[in-house]
Amino acid sequence: AFTEHLPEDDSEFVPEVSQDLEHTALPEQTPATKVESEQENKNASLTQSSYLLQLMDEQQNQLALVDQHLESNFVTILNKILQRKSTLQAAIDKSGVKIALTSTQNSQAKGGPLDHISLMPLSDIQALLIENLIQLKELEEKISLLPNQLPAKNYYISSSYGTRKDPITDKAAMHKGIDMAGWQNTKIFSPASGIVKRAGNYGGYGRFIEIEHENGFVTRFGHLAKIKVKTGQKINKNELIGLMGSTGRSTSTHLHYEVLHNNKHINPLKLAKAFAHVL
Repeated sequence: AFTEHLPEDDSEFVPEVSQDLEHTALPEQTPATKVESEQENKNASLTQSSYLLQLMDEQQNQLALVDQHLESNFVTILNKILQRKSTLQAAIDKSGVKIALTSTQNSQAKGGPLDHISLMPLSDIQALLIENLIQLKELEEKISLLPNQLPAKNYYISSSYGTRKDPITDKAAMHKGIDMAGWQNTKIFSPASGIVKRAGNYGGYGRFIEIEHENGFVTRFGHLAKIKVKTGQKINKNELIGLMGSTGRSTSTHLHYEVLHNNKHINPLKLAKAFAHVL
């Protein structure tokens, strides 16, 4: 009988694979494939650039809006400064002391290292704002040195400035101040900072104080019950200087109050009223 010849090794038969298949190369990209790939890269790059440009535009627009908002605020502030300057100037004109405010204050000590404010990085409106702000500050400082208020808190005006019937002789006479009537020992305060030039008895003024202020101003206080300052003493605005009384040529308790500018009498009430609602 026919007997089939089998291999001695009975393991599973695995056919041999050609070594050429192991080193088979992948198909290369065609020119069309390369163009498409490059185009995709360009599109991606353009998309990223467009996004960055759009982002930059948005940021610039936001900065422009911020600048516009700031400029608008600067204009608002400038208008308020100009309005304040106008109000103070109107008060100065009403008081009649404009000459005093334009005089040089040589007695004030000033100095320090020179440190200019550079206006180069500032806009026109910012530079104008700074200039007017400095002018306003100087104006307010000068006004603060004036005897721009009356020297008592509790009083009534018993006699005005100007021609009147003298209370003693009953004849027409010039009253160079105002009379502020009140209770005995009503407190009297300095209407501005200055230096006491006289303090003591002085003829018809009775117990009397004279104070020299900045810008050529002098104030006088008569008929005092008590004097609380000394000649040569430096005093501040609103500092207590004396008590109301009726010494000297007086009919009853009151303060005779005078204001002089460059050795000429002016109406104290007019001066005080001019600045009453602006300071």
